[in-house]
Amino acid sequence: MEPEGLLFAITFFCGLLATMEGKHRGKGCPLGCSTCSVYNGCITCKPRYLFLLHRSGMKQVGICTHACPVGFYPNSAGDYHRCSRCRIENCDTCYSRTFCSRCQPPYVGLYGKCVLQCPDSMYVNEMTSQCEVKVDCAVSPWSPWSPCIKKGQTCGFKWGEHRRYREVVARPTPEAEPCPELFQGEKCRMHPRYCPGQLPRKPKDKGKRKKEKGTTDNQEGTTRKNDGNKQKDRTNRRSKKKDRQKPSPRDERRQRQRKEEHLIDFPLSTRRTI
Repeated sequence: MEPEGLLFAITFFCGLLATMEGKHRGKGCPLGCSTCSVYNGCITCKPRYLFLLHRSGMKQVGICTHACPVGFYPNSAGDYHRCSRCRIENCDTCYSRTFCSRCQPPYVGLYGKCVLQCPDSMYVNEMTSQCEVKVDCAVSPWSPWSPCIKKGQTCGFKWGEHRRYREVVARPTPEAEPCPELFQGEKCRMHPRYCPGQLPRKPKDKGKRKKEKGTTDNQEGTTRKNDGNKQKDRTNRRSKKKDRQKPSPRDERRQRQRKEEHLIDFPLSTRRTI
């Protein structure tokens, strides 16, 4: 027999004798204990309780509890239920002898073991500190194109827009492929028809408009031409007036001759006096 098993057997029988002695003395057991010892506490527990052997130096005290403390996990063998110490390296809380449910920081859980880093195909769940498989975004197929719409209506003229959508089937996990675009819109030609309450427009007479434009252009050209002619007439009149005021060479010669003849007719004394 192993030393631990031998020690537990000795402790059990000594506790049993002490319990019998304690019962004889009329002393009760702690909560959850079915048999107990004055020196070693609980020896066996009631149903739905777990036996925990607490060591304090060289002394061992049995305790009955509903849940195992940190560093222990529930271990059952037949009708005997006890809390066993977790033996997995870098593990804080165990689910079983070979499976760790929570690792000590900075370690993370990977299939019951404690590792420093997750594989490339996995990521760390910040809530549970466990490695989980990455899941890329998955989307549904495109929906059919909607009717051509302009200002929220399917009626009108010229150009509008039609759209199509798709939905997210599986949302991506951290560090995975994000979702592609979920909406598309393209320009489309409207089926020409009037909307309710919209009055039809009068058709434009392009020939009449061109004729009116040509008439207006002719009138403007005629007006400009007349203005130019008036200006030329004014200039010609001024030049003619100047020409009239200016004597001709023949008139100038005649005026000189008359002056000379007039001076000759007067005597010298008179000429001087003049």
